[in-house]
Amino acid sequence: MTMEVEEQAASALDQRQTVELLRDLGRQSMQLVKQEIDLAKAEMSEKARVYGKNSAYIGAGGAVAYAGFLALVAAAIAGLTVALNMQMAWYHAIWLSALIVGVVVGVIGYVMIRKSINTIKTTSPEPQQTVQTLRENKEWLKHKAK
Repeated sequence: MTMEVEEQAASALDQRQTVELLRDLGRQSMQLVKQEIDLAKAEMSEKARVYGKNSAYIGAGGAVAYAGFLALVAAAIAGLTVALNMQMAWYHAIWLSALIVGVVVGVIGYVMIRKSINTIKTTSPEPQQTVQTLRENKEWLKHKAK
């Protein structure tokens, strides 16, 4: 009779340990999911910051390039006026300086736009760390469930 009691006690203990293990697994799984959500939020916030910053640079570069275009237009107007009036001596300095400034400003705007576009192209919107840890967590849960 003592053997039966001992076996029943051992069986009850095993059942309690299994239930506790399952509870722990459930708690750990929920905690893991919460951590993954937090990681995804943080990673997406960082990506949004990069996209936002470089979008602002594209806008600023566009404005600078537009200013360069306006300076080139002013240079063309000044140059045409000089050519038509045949007063090339002192007017040369006016249109040539506007032309030089327009080209420099336009190049700066172009460089800003290209840099921002390249940065956006190389920045993946996918939360790569989150995807990787989700894969690792899947393997961990498979291992724990065995």
